[in-house]
Amino acid sequence: MASKAIKFLEEHQSETLPRFAEEAAWRKENAGWLRWSRQLAVTLIGYMQDNGLKRADLASSI
Repeated sequence: MASKAIKFLEEHQSETLPRFAEEAAWRKENAGWLRWSRQLAVTLIGYMQDNGLKRADLASSI
């Protein structure tokens, strides 16, 4: 006999299969781009903080 927790998990399990392997492969293939993107974001955040800017300020300056 399944416990209450097991029954709950069975009733609420996802209908779709997990895509972990596909997503991990995508992250591996795009590691360089993702690294560059993170570095750009950190640089922009630092610039905004150093200059007291908000996102709207940065967007209006473009």
